[in-house]
Amino acid sequence: MKRWPYLVLFFVNAIAAGLLVGYGGDSVLAKIPQLQRCNMTANPLCEGNQTIFRASMVIGIFFFVMMCWSACTETGYSRRCAILGFELPLYLGLLVGAFFLPNAVFDVYSWIAAILSAVFIVMQIIILLDCVYGIRDYVLDKIQAEPGARMWPILYLGLSLGSLVGAIVSLVFLFIYFDGSSLATAFMVITALFLVVLPGLGSLSFVRCLLPPAAMCIYLVFLCWQSLIKIPHFTPSYASSASPILVPSALIGALAVSWTSWRTTESASTFFRLEIKAPDEAPQAAPTTSAQTDAVDTSSVVISMKAAPVSAIVEIEPRAVAPSWQFFFIMFISSFYMAMVMTDWGMDSGPLSGDTAAISLWVQIASQWVTGLLFAWSLVAPLVFQDRDFS
Repeated sequence: MKRWPYLVLFFVNAIAAGLLVGYGGDSVLAKIPQLQRCNMTANPLCEGNQTIFRASMVIGIFFFVMMCWSACTETGYSRRCAILGFELPLYLGLLVGAFFLPNAVFDVYSWIAAILSAVFIVMQIIILLDCVYGIRDYVLDKIQAEPGARMWPILYLGLSLGSLVGAIVSLVFLFIYFDGSSLATAFMVITALFLVVLPGLGSLSFVRCLLPPAAMCIYLVFLCWQSLIKIPHFTPSYASSASPILVPSALIGALAVSWTSWRTTESASTFFRLEIKAPDEAPQAAPTTSAQTDAVDTSSVVISMKAAPVSAIVEIEPRAVAPSWQFFFIMFISSFYMAMVMTDWGMDSGPLSGDTAAISLWVQIASQWVTGLLFAWSLVAPLVFQDRDFS
């Protein structure tokens, strides 16, 4: 099954909702009566958030249905007709029907999306780690394949040092801009400890990797920034709103979803192949005539099932791919995160909006701590459990 049409649908759904909120509020959305009856009419973002929550719920329900359908009946590559005959009409029907639901439904949905977005944040951590390690392995393989080339070692060192220097410089700017808050200072000090410990662990002899810790430091600083702008009753020295964080948040989320879709299409490992060959120890037979052909001893040909080297592999079956429902599950969870990113964790469109900033603050800073600790453990685990293979 091809994943890219669903990725396109996911991003088009998000982009269309953002464009409608940003540029069509006075022309298109203002003509929809359902969007004019928010519970908090004094909030100018109520209409925009309600639209984004509708788009998020529609795409989430769509991928949930696709996940259940794929889990029950995996159709593989024969889903081309189903896209036009069932899946697109299903999405369009859900999209139209969402605008006839009362806004109170999406006031509750916003909190459900906020809670389930934490699941995607944890999944995003694992996905981005896999992405960073994949880049590292690719560059190191190129270095081993081309011993005399200088481009790949320079690229590896450039990415590693550039990421580490960028993380340090970014954290310095955070110390300058958020100097007036003791809570912000505590968060930044913890982040600084991660920036010292993780590269130190990566440089040890039993780890010997610099790029993954450096890239993870950049991500930890980003999570710190994402948390600092949520500190209630505090304005940073540059006096900017939280809107600049939306672009990198959306880009990182899009990278995680896109990388996952590509990884889930990779083939599963095949350990045993069917191979037909003559045994090495069998002596070469003398040339035979046509009369002797019928008397050939068939025992001289061996058909064996064994693990073969790559050069001797003969594939006789299509490579197995990961189940489609796993991909649709990732897309289902990412739909909730899409709503939170596009509304800047805006759960303020209803009566349940008491401590929105505080809740989003602790959700995101906790995700940073979990990220740093998990990555540190991935570096220390080979030393603690030396009898296990972590390659």
